[in-house]
Amino acid sequence: MMLLVVVTVYFLFQRSSTEDFYRELQERARIAAEVYLEADEISTEALQKIHDQFIASLPGETIRIYDNTNRPVFIPAPNNNWTPDIINQVRNDKSLLYIESKRQVAGIRYDDNQGSFVVLVSAEDMAGHERLQQLFRILTGIFLGQLIIQFLLGQWFAGKTLRPVQRVNQQVNNITANDLHLRVHAEDKKDELNTLAANFNLLLDRLEHAFDVQKMFVANASHELMTPLTTIIGEIEVVLSRERDKLEYKSVLESTLTEAGRLQSIVENLLHLSNPASEMNASEIRVDEWLDNSIDYFRRESAS
Repeated sequence: MMLLVVVTVYFLFQRSSTEDFYRELQERARIAAEVYLEADEISTEALQKIHDQFIASLPGETIRIYDNTNRPVFIPAPNNNWTPDIINQVRNDKSLLYIESKRQVAGIRYDDNQGSFVVLVSAEDMAGHERLQQLFRILTGIFLGQLIIQFLLGQWFAGKTLRPVQRVNQQVNNITANDLHLRVHAEDKKDELNTLAANFNLLLDRLEHAFDVQKMFVANASHELMTPLTTIIGEIEVVLSRERDKLEYKSVLESTLTEAGRLQSIVENLLHLSNPASEMNASEIRVDEWLDNSIDYFRRESAS
């Protein structure tokens, strides 16, 4: 945006300077016509003196007056500076403005009692070029200075703006699977960063709860699996401690088969629970009956 403003200012000033110089050339052409054409009785030498005295010369200025036959008059012309095509174009259009190399040219048609004349003036706007160069240096300095200031201010504002983000990022990096109790600091401000921190804390709450449930599940599953495994291992160790008769071996195998079936049932239930797509069918139970069955089971286990 700053570059667009700088370029626009430069070209607007350049255009304004060019138009001002064109107007100055047209005014000099009009003054020259009035000096040379309205003073019919003044000699050529006197007219040249008036021209030199009252019309200050511009850098590289050339003034020519052409009669209706396109011949230069009043001002000595060692060579004809403009072609008949240019002269006729000024005569037909009454005025003409254009640039020839670095020189600006202005032409007007001046009708007098002596006939129709064409006045052409050309000069190089050295002062305008110098002003443009000075303006270019000023605008370039302003643009570069603005870039440096904007860069430094941008760095400062970016650091100030991103500092809370860096703090939140550091707090997030400190949270591991063993530190799920930690939380990201969130203020009461209703902005995007604090909203993000609050949502992240809610996510940590759900993760911590999921980890707690998982730990409880693993502990309970380990306990449930350990009971039949301990029974199976104990009975096998007992039966292998000495020679047994056929009935004792059969009894131990039946007991082992029962515990193995129980172990299989526990594993199937665990697999069923681990499946997210599984459906839990809730049903009513008698707590007293469940307790009686558990007591009977543990009595049989202790008796055996």
